[in-house]
Amino acid sequence: MTTSERLTDSVNFSYQDYLSLIDRLDQKYFESGNPALSWDEWYASHFAQLSKS
Repeated sequence: MTTSERLTDSVNFSYQDYLSLIDRLDQKYFESGNPALSWDEWYASHFAQLSKS
């Protein structure tokens, strides 16, 4: 299988799981689909919250 075929199969079989994961990430998105906060900033923010708990 090519990488493209594996990605297609993964999305086809796990689409709802991906949507659930995205909902739980606490990341906002623009209508274009781009994240409102860069992933580096998102990670740093969440890592800081975890280190305080």
